[in-house]
Amino acid sequence: MKKIERSYEDEHEIGGVSVHWVSSELDGGEVILQKEVDKGAKDFETYAYEIRSIEKIALVEGIQKVLKEQYE
Repeated sequence: MKKIERSYEDEHEIGGVSVHWVSSELDGGEVILQKEVDKGAKDFETYAYEIRSIEKIALVEGIQKVLKEQYE
């Protein structure tokens, strides 16, 4: 099953995305930042669209955060 579908179908009321450092463990690296999406009464298509939208934003913000910390 795909990750967005798993997130939509789990018991949590909030889903989201994480940007993290790469490690040898799947999704095991230190978290750089996270963004949340409230599932509410959304259908799957709406939830998936919101997740995909914030993935792009989170990736850009994560890169900016790392670069800022490296060059301060």
